[in-house]
Amino acid sequence: MVDGTLDCGDSQFSGEGLARRFVSLGGPARRAGGSLRDESSAHHPSSIENSISNRNIMRLETHLSPAKSLRAARLIATNDDMTKVVVLRDRREPRDLSRKICFSRFDAPGHSIFNRRKIALRTFDLSRSQCVESIRKLMRLTDDCITGAPPMNRRMKTKKLKKMLGLAALSLTMLFPQAAQLAAQDQPKDAKPAEAKPAEQAPPKEESSATDHTIRLGGQAINYKATASTTLLKDDKGEPTGSIFSIAYTRADSKDMSQRPLAFVYNGGPGSSSVWLHMGAFGPRRIVTAEAAPTPPPPYKIADNSGCLLDKADLVFIDPVGTGFSRAVGKGQNKDFWGVDQDVHSLAQFITTYVARNNRWNSPKFLIGESYGTFRSIALGNYLQTHDSMYINGIVLISSVLDAGTLSFSAGNNMTYIFYVPSYAATAWVHNVLNPRPDDLNAFLTEARQFASTEYAAALMKGSHLSDAERSDIAKKLARFTGLSEDYIVKADLRVTLGQFRAELQRSRGLTIGRYDSRFTGPTYDRLAENAESDPSYTAVAGGFAAAINSYLREELKFSTEKTYNILNFEIGGNWDWKHTGDGGGFPGAPNVEPDLIQALISNPHLQVQVENGFYDMATPFFATEFTMDRLLLPGDLRQNIHLDYYNAGHMMYLHEEDHDKLSSNVRSFIDSVAKR
Repeated sequence: MVDGTLDCGDSQFSGEGLARRFVSLGGPARRAGGSLRDESSAHHPSSIENSISNRNIMRLETHLSPAKSLRAARLIATNDDMTKVVVLRDRREPRDLSRKICFSRFDAPGHSIFNRRKIALRTFDLSRSQCVESIRKLMRLTDDCITGAPPMNRRMKTKKLKKMLGLAALSLTMLFPQAAQLAAQDQPKDAKPAEAKPAEQAPPKEESSATDHTIRLGGQAINYKATASTTLLKDDKGEPTGSIFSIAYTRADSKDMSQRPLAFVYNGGPGSSSVWLHMGAFGPRRIVTAEAAPTPPPPYKIADNSGCLLDKADLVFIDPVGTGFSRAVGKGQNKDFWGVDQDVHSLAQFITTYVARNNRWNSPKFLIGESYGTFRSIALGNYLQTHDSMYINGIVLISSVLDAGTLSFSAGNNMTYIFYVPSYAATAWVHNVLNPRPDDLNAFLTEARQFASTEYAAALMKGSHLSDAERSDIAKKLARFTGLSEDYIVKADLRVTLGQFRAELQRSRGLTIGRYDSRFTGPTYDRLAENAESDPSYTAVAGGFAAAINSYLREELKFSTEKTYNILNFEIGGNWDWKHTGDGGGFPGAPNVEPDLIQALISNPHLQVQVENGFYDMATPFFATEFTMDRLLLPGDLRQNIHLDYYNAGHMMYLHEEDHDKLSSNVRSFIDSVAKR
C-alpha cells in the first residue's frame, strides 16, 4: 500500500486503489527509503513483490512533501531491469505547485546503456483538467523510453506498455469522473462526443401457431385452418421496424385459391385492434353479449358464429402497430406507424407480404373496415392500386367517416349540427321521449333529414341575423325531432353538441346515453354535468371482448405469450399524425380521404363499395355519410358503385342480434356478387 493521497482537483483516491487499478499487483512489497512498504496479506489478495520478482513489470514509489499528503503513482516498465520509467514527485517545485509530478527516465545502475543516455525530465500538471491528458503524455513518453531495447523486444514491450497504460487511463477516468469530464471539455470544438452503444438485443423473429377447426355454416361443415402469427415489417434497408399480429382463417378444402376471395379485416380508432369485427361479427367464434345492456362479468360465453364469412371468403384479421400484439421493433418507433399515411404504408406492406407468401395475387380481394377503419380502407385501397398495382374488388365500410370535419363541433362549423339531427331523432324515438311518438321510424327519419337540410340549415346560416320569432319557431321544431325542451335548445343557440345531447336527453332519469350505440344507457354521476361523462355502450362490452380474445388466442389457437392483447390503445389517438398527402392540398384542414375514393373508382371502375349504417350510431352519423357519398360528384355512372344499407342498431350493429345476422347476410351477398363479376 502506498502512503498518502493523490490529489487531482477536488478528488482524492488512495494509493492502494491506484496500485490495484493501474495494474494487477498486490501482496507484500519492501519499502526502501520511500518506495513500497510491506502491507501484505491482510490487505492484498495477490502479491506486489511476487509480481515484481516474477515478471519485473512495475514498481511503485512515492516521495511525499511534508506540506501536502499527496500520492504519486510510479509506472516502471522493465526489461531485465535495463529500462525503467519512473514517476516521481518533483520536489524542486514550490509547494504551491505540489500537484505537479515529474516523469523521469533512467537505466538500471551497472548497465552501460545508462552512460549513453541523458535523463529526460518532463513535468505534467495534475490539476482537474489535466489528469487524463497526463496519462496520454505518459504513454507517448513510454514509447520514447524503450528505444534502447532490441527490435523484437522493443516492439513487444511497446504493445505491453500501451495495453497496460491504456488500462491505466481507463481506470483513471473511472476514478476521476470530474477530471474526465473536464478533459472532454478540452477537446476541439468540432470533435464529436462518443455515443454509448445500446446493449445488443436479439433480432426480432416472426411467430406462428396453426390449428385446424370445423364450423357449420348454412347447413354445411367447413374445415378451416386458423393461423395466428406475427409478420415483420421492414424498411428500405431490409431492417425490421415493426411486427404485425394477424389471425388468418383459410378454408382447408379449397382447390383453386385463385378463385377464392380473400378479405382483410380491421377496426379503427385510431388505436383499436380488430377484436370487435373478429369476435363480434365475422370470425368463426363469437362472444355472446347482452342486448343493449351491460354484459355480466366472467365467465363469458364464446360460441360458434353463424355470421362468419368463411363460406364466402378467407379472412385475415389485422392489428395495426400498437394494438393487439403488434408493436414497433428494432429501430422502429411508434411515430413510424401512428399517422394516416404511416398507417396506410404499414398495412399495405403487410398485405402485399401476405399475398406474396401465400400466392394469393390472383384471388379476388376485399377490404373490410369499421369506423376509422373505413377512413383507412379508402386511403389503403387507393394506395394498393396506385403504388403496388394490387387492384381491389370490393370495400366494405362499416360506420363510415371519410371526412373528419363532418364529426367536428368546432366554432363556425354548422354542418356537423345539421348532420346529427336525424341521429338525435332516432335516439329520441328509441327512448320513447317524443310526444307524440311516430309509428314509422324510417318515415320519421326521412322527415328529420328534410328539416335538417332545409329550414334548420337556413336558420344556422343566418347566424346573429336570425330573428327572435324565427329562433323560437326553429327551436320548437327541433324539440319535436330531438326530444329536448325548447328552453334548452334556445339556451344552446339552436346548436346542441353530441356530448350535451347525451347528457340532457335522459337527465331527469339520471341516465347518460351511449355514443357508439345510443340504445345503451348508464347511470350519471354528476346530474348537473353539461356533457356526458362516459360511454355506457363501450363499457358494457369492453370487458367481455378483452377476456374473450385473450382466452381464445391461448386456449383454442394455441398462441402462447405473456403479453396482454390490447383491444384499444388510447395513447395512439392522442399521438396520431393526421396529415394526409392525398387530401387535395391547400390550407390545413380536417383529414379527408374523399379524393382517394374518387381516384380509386376512376382508376378501377369495377371497384364496388358497400356502406353499412346504424341509425343509433352517434360516433359516425348516417346522415353525414349520405352527404359524403352524394357530394363526390363522380363522373358517369360510378355513383352506382356505392351501395348503402341501414340497421336498427349503433356503431357496432352486430351487437344487436337481429342486425348481426342481417349484416352478415349483406356482406356475404356483396362478396359473392362482386367476386363473380
